[in-house]
Amino acid sequence: MWRSLVSSALVYLILSLLFCGGPLMPIALLTLYRSHLGAPHWEMLVVASAAGAAVGCLTIRRLLGLGRNWLPWFVAFWMCLSVTSVGLYAAHLRAIAVAEFQPDVYVPYAFVSSLLHAPADFQFALHAAALKDCKPYGWSYGRMAFYELPVDAAVNVLPQDWLERCSIHRKS
Repeated sequence: MWRSLVSSALVYLILSLLFCGGPLMPIALLTLYRSHLGAPHWEMLVVASAAGAAVGCLTIRRLLGLGRNWLPWFVAFWMCLSVTSVGLYAAHLRAIAVAEFQPDVYVPYAFVSSLLHAPADFQFALHAAALKDCKPYGWSYGRMAFYELPVDAAVNVLPQDWLERCSIHRKS
């Protein structure tokens, strides 16, 4: 029993560091910072991932004869399924928004990289970048929409060729 609990804690620690940058962040994202992802009903995917992880664990337990040592597998499956399903859902909604926004150029970044940077008040990484009529935009997962980037921020985060093409320079 102790071995299973220690193994589960170790799996959680490793995956929380890989996906979110720290062991408290997955809990914070599900509670304190839940509103930082504006995708409707994304929490249901986390619940569905738990159910999928339980089914996966039962299957593996029977196939591999894991006995009582199933909890680390459950933690691993649940975390991986949650990040994957929520990430794919958010990326799908972002793709719809990109099609409606019709930027001239667009660069998406992986959802996991956004998890690693969230929820920072002062971010130096974008969730996605777009340029439309030489105006720079960033993507907000909180609003699930593009927002106009201030020029002083744009020069720090946009690709250099965009800055040159549109003559975007720091104001001060």
